[in-house]
Amino acid sequence: MMRVLMVVLDEASAARLQGDSTTPPAALDFSGAGLFRNAAALEADLRAVENICNAEPGNLTQNITPLTYRIFSTEIMMREAKWSAN
Repeated sequence: MMRVLMVVLDEASAARLQGDSTTPPAALDFSGAGLFRNAAALEADLRAVENICNAEPGNLTQNITPLTYRIFSTEIMMREAKWSAN
């Protein structure tokens, strides 16, 4: 089984963060914040993303703009996949 997650912002939230800039907003740089690099930390990483999107004080990207977002999650069965630790 493979778990797939997607964090989705509404267009108005994305526009507020983006402003006139042509580069992605730092508030959404989850990889720069060290998130989603270790599968064992997935639940903690999801809580951190929620804190970022809710603009909680002390969040990892210092986002101060509350965002309208949704987190989608599903599990996909990989029938013919051969997994190895090597």
